[in-house]
Amino acid sequence: MRRQGYNGDKRNSRQYSWKAVVPMSLVNCKDCGKLQLKESWSREYCADCLQKRTKLSITIRGFLETHPKATILDVHRGTGIPLGKLLDYQREQREQAYT
Repeated sequence: MRRQGYNGDKRNSRQYSWKAVVPMSLVNCKDCGKLQLKESWSREYCADCLQKRTKLSITIRGFLETHPKATILDVHRGTGIPLGKLLDYQREQREQAYT
């Protein structure tokens, strides 16, 4: 990889400065496993999965507004959302409450 400002000849090399680099890394989406860039401000989910999770959240909250004493099994039966996804959603909401 060639550095900017360096042409390979030490006699004619120019001084160059490194610009500030924002730390980024490659991570897999927590839901679908798609490879994505993770920046310091981004979440664990890709844009597609984040949109799906937002819709899931709206569906769950809407059901719970009309059925405030519903159990997780009632939410599953009423919305058709798999129990595994409901449990993951519940776990994440608890983690967010403690952070």
